[in-house]
Amino acid sequence: MNRSILSIALTILMVGTVAFPALAVEIPDRGPIPFEAFDSDGSGAISEQEFYAAHGKRMATRAEEGRPMRNAASAPLFSDIDSNGDGSLSPEELMAGQQRPMQQRGGGMGPGGGGGPGANRPTFEEFDLNGDGVLLDEEFNEARGKRIAKRAEQGYAMRGLSNMHTFAEFDADGNGQVTPEEFAAAQATHRPPGQQ
Repeated sequence: MNRSILSIALTILMVGTVAFPALAVEIPDRGPIPFEAFDSDGSGAISEQEFYAAHGKRMATRAEEGRPMRNAASAPLFSDIDSNGDGSLSPEELMAGQQRPMQQRGGGMGPGGGGGPGANRPTFEEFDLNGDGVLLDEEFNEARGKRIAKRAEQGYAMRGLSNMHTFAEFDADGNGQVTPEEFAAAQATHRPPGQQ
């Protein structure tokens, strides 16, 4: 009898999952991002693209609100969390990866500074992940998230993150795409910290 009830419950759960695709989960303002918010396609695994897109969205939202990015320097890279190297994250890998920086905190951030003039200026090519000559919102946020995570891992001070341009500010004509010219123009109007 108990097996029948369990079997029925599992069937209902599985049918419900197929019948009702995963609902979009909001990315919280602070604290760890839940697995469901990363897993935008509801596949039960987080791809590298999904990982950086979620981080990029959070950074962009915080930047738009003018909020500081206090823990950006401790954000782990996808490759650090993908413990089995299969190119996707399970819920267990994500949880372990999110807990690791909290356990390791306590020391300084390592080398400071931005590495000299222009070091805070990414190139259009760094952001054009698919090489098609234009940037879309998701691509822009994914590239920004990767760059921030890489610089944090290298120990750079994460100054000025709250002053970063949003995708909409780069997209001068509002057509949903950023050209190399729009990218350069937005950077020209935005001075790095310490040069204002």
